[in-house]
Amino acid sequence: MCGIVACIGNYEQTDLIDRLSIIKHRGPDDEQYLFLDKFGCGFVRLSIIDVDNGAQPITNENNTIIVMCNGEIYNYKDLTLELKNKGHIFKTSSDVEVLIHLYEEYGVKCIDYLQGMYAFVIYDAIECRLVVGRDHIGLKPLFYEVSKNNIFISSELKCFCGTNDDVASLMEKNLFGFILDTESTVYENVKQVKPGCVFYVDYPLLSRINHYEANYNIKESSLEDCLKKAVETHLLNSDVDVGISLSGGVDSSLIAVLCKEVRADVNTYTLTTTRGSEDAYYSRKLARKYGFNHTEITIDSVPAIDNNFNYALDYVLSDSGVFNSKGDIVVMRFYEKVAKYVKVMLSGDGGDELFGGYWMHEKPLGFKDKLLLNCFDDTFKCWLDRKFPENNECVGAKSVLDILFTSALPNYHLWTLDRSSMRYGVEARVPYLDVNVMYNVLNKESRIGKKLLNSMYLKYLPDYIVNRSKVGFCDALG
Repeated sequence: MCGIVACIGNYEQTDLIDRLSIIKHRGPDDEQYLFLDKFGCGFVRLSIIDVDNGAQPITNENNTIIVMCNGEIYNYKDLTLELKNKGHIFKTSSDVEVLIHLYEEYGVKCIDYLQGMYAFVIYDAIECRLVVGRDHIGLKPLFYEVSKNNIFISSELKCFCGTNDDVASLMEKNLFGFILDTESTVYENVKQVKPGCVFYVDYPLLSRINHYEANYNIKESSLEDCLKKAVETHLLNSDVDVGISLSGGVDSSLIAVLCKEVRADVNTYTLTTTRGSEDAYYSRKLARKYGFNHTEITIDSVPAIDNNFNYALDYVLSDSGVFNSKGDIVVMRFYEKVAKYVKVMLSGDGGDELFGGYWMHEKPLGFKDKLLLNCFDDTFKCWLDRKFPENNECVGAKSVLDILFTSALPNYHLWTLDRSSMRYGVEARVPYLDVNVMYNVLNKESRIGKKLLNSMYLKYLPDYIVNRSKVGFCDALG
């Protein structure tokens, strides 16, 4: 994982340097800048692949294409082979360099070929063109602000200051805990790059932003094959140690067991308290059965508060205050402690949103009633009535799936996961949200209740994990 700042148009070098310093935590291993006439950029790096030669920004042979990427491109080896066969010459073994040659070959449609979690910036010096893209579900963040003289881009919202609040987005955050639109932020003039999209702009026509929506080449396969392949690519695409966040629930346990089929030495980490926890009990039991290299991360209480933590919480709240629960706070504390062991962590995040595993998926009208407790605006009440009609739970269930997957996932859960892990220089990977897994599931009927995963649970997990009652994160910690 890494941090990006960039600007096309008029800019001050000191401004880019100052803004990159705000997100230095995202890349503690290296820091680089490039300043051209109408384009400048800075990059901080967390070294995961090609540790010695993967510094960014990366350029092509004649320095006319400049690339930065936050994240990982999991299919880069296959893409590298294909592009070499087309005559492209690579100078590193970094996954990021593949973006240069994909852009040279396919232009803005380069995103069609990518599988991974990424947010990238490409500058084409010949065309004076800025190309910016983001992965299929918004696993990695990227924000931008358009002004008369420039377009500024950054990996985190806190690099933007002095702009007005977006009142409508703040109202949505108050009602749902997140913003519905995946392009909006709490600031009026600052936008997110839409997941699964590229935007490109040519200097000096900065107000003419063109958009291209990715058309991924998804191959038909069984869900089990897709998930096993996703676990393999997420586990093996790393030149540093990888750990698995294990809660003892079905989703993280399935990821851990599938990892064991790929490599013998699986490192698992579980959060617990000094009093012990339900999660720790089941994780310990599973780790003994499968021979995981298991470590328990102990905190004093839920939430754990001390001076260092207060500093971290202030850091997160300055990024629009997306942490809304004790669970979010504890996740951040987990990554603070696990950073002492590994740089890369696999987790079961996204499973409930994709496979319909929350209580509100099966009780949509109860979800509506909960939302109404915080709703003081007639417009939103009418919107809720349309989404959750009293006489049609089927419509309500589809609304829950849509809201939690397309809005809550990228604008809340993945947002907080990224800030929690990257605050301490850890890359969090989520195999359930692999592009092939995701599009396999989205085309299936009956996503509610995790029915699509039941056969895999029964095949790979012991009964005491499969039959364990679903428990909230903080409740499981005691």
